[in-house]
Amino acid sequence: MKKIATLLLTVALLLSLFTAAGAVEAVPISAPLDAVATDEIPLAPYSIHLNGTIQWYSERTDAFAAWDVIAIMAAKRAHIDISPVEKRVKSAAEEIANVLAELAESGYWANYATGVIALESVAADVSAYTETLAAAQNENGSWADDLASTIYSVIALNSAAVVENGKALEFILTKQLENGQFPWYDGDPDVDMTGMALYALSLYSDNEEAAAAIEKVTAYLLESRAETGGYTSMWSETGYENSNGLSVVISGLIAADKIDTVDEASFAKILSGFIRTDGGLAYESVDEGSNYMATYQGMLAIADIFLGESWTSLLGSRGLSCNDSAFVSERYRADIIRAYELEIVRGDTNGAFRPKSDITFAELVTMVLNLTGTGYKSEPSSPWYAAAVESFYVHTGISCAEFVDGNANTKVDISMFDKIMGTLNTGEASVSYGSMSDILTREEVASYLVHLYDACGGEISFR
Repeated sequence: MKKIATLLLTVALLLSLFTAAGAVEAVPISAPLDAVATDEIPLAPYSIHLNGTIQWYSERTDAFAAWDVIAIMAAKRAHIDISPVEKRVKSAAEEIANVLAELAESGYWANYATGVIALESVAADVSAYTETLAAAQNENGSWADDLASTIYSVIALNSAAVVENGKALEFILTKQLENGQFPWYDGDPDVDMTGMALYALSLYSDNEEAAAAIEKVTAYLLESRAETGGYTSMWSETGYENSNGLSVVISGLIAADKIDTVDEASFAKILSGFIRTDGGLAYESVDEGSNYMATYQGMLAIADIFLGESWTSLLGSRGLSCNDSAFVSERYRADIIRAYELEIVRGDTNGAFRPKSDITFAELVTMVLNLTGTGYKSEPSSPWYAAAVESFYVHTGISCAEFVDGNANTKVDISMFDKIMGTLNTGEASVSYGSMSDILTREEVASYLVHLYDACGGEISFR
């Protein structure tokens, strides 16, 4: 799904361009799909628009809410500079933490779960909050007998590597209508909720019933597009297409790994029509000004398109799905989250990390290249690790052939790890190996590399 070259082209329409003075100018909707960065506009196309939304946020005077935090942090993971609003994001996270107890007492589980997700997006310790959330699950698997509350709660728990008892999936499946849709309320189906349901269903994709439900949703979304390719909503009083539904559908299809079943380029082109000159997105295509909800949902969709994975997989201990029994050890949890933030770790081709698995030579040298910021370009026709292994050899002269098994899947013991660490120039900084296993695990290595990065102040290169 991570066809970055294609994705950059499909997102090329999603532009609000910066002038030298910092003002924002909208790119015409008719801009070609092969629009690319130029010397005058050196940012990648997706970056230009996300930078526009950050500017839009910087000019807002009201306090940020949970969804604002989630969207801004998604932009950060897409390599966007959020420094103009970073302090306000931190303040918002602190305020969210302060009100969670009140929300729990009031039984507002949709807002509570969204608050937890926001805290997870800034890598906060949410263990106490997820314990409260898990305890609030009803016997029928729901939270508050409400689909939205249940979807957000499942996302929050999954991101914190907390496995719910499976009843949430049963509840979600009972809400699906025959045509594949999901309703906000009984009898009121809507594309927004249908797209949101894909977030949760994707976490159970190994379950046959969940997989079947995903297929029904995908079929519905393909068949129900408006004449111009977007979606209308039950909330619209005019019947015009709106960006909210389209954004949620894009993110939902990416979460369920179904985005390739639709014409992604047309989705991007349609979404570009909602971009306004202030950097935000409009709710309906006929609206002149930008809209708060449309903007944060659009940010999530654009970041998802670029990254090739859903914002829901970029939270907390990301990649730890409801079906993954090898959850990260608590002692390493904060380090794993930081390893993802620093992009030392990016997960495997399925987006999973499997922290307790033994690490291989290929995986270790890939992490080391990420740590040093050394580029390597994978070829679709080659194994995923080939370019990284070759790049590491070029920089260090070390190949997997030097070790016992002699292949890229050789498991890393402490002597191999020591030799590979010896290729790094870390100045006078050093970090103890501590009590590492004889054969190292992914979580041990990720934790070590994070501590080494911090000890060196981020200044690490090959000797």
